Amino acid sequence: MEKKLTKTDIEWDVFRAVWTYYEKYAIPEENDTYWDDLIKEGEEIVKKYDHDTLCVRLVSAVMTALDDKIKLEGKCIKKNCISTE
Repeated sequence: MEKKLTKTDIEWDVFRAVWTYYEKYAIPEENDTYWDDLIKEGEEIVKKYDHDTLCVRLVSAVMTALDDKIKLEGKCIKKNCISTE
């Protein structure tokens, strides 16, 4: 018999917290304040869940994805493959 997660499970709360975190920072900005806030809030989420492995990996994945996204967008802008206007 499969167990389904419920709103009372820690995993449910971790995914909800990380999803909210991702939504807040989903459009990366090239400024120190954005990245400082992203890192600070990610650390706060990880601390809140006592460095739970799932939480650490999800927060890390969000940070990596946003870093990759800004790098990709930057490369495209330099190559003029997307409009900046």
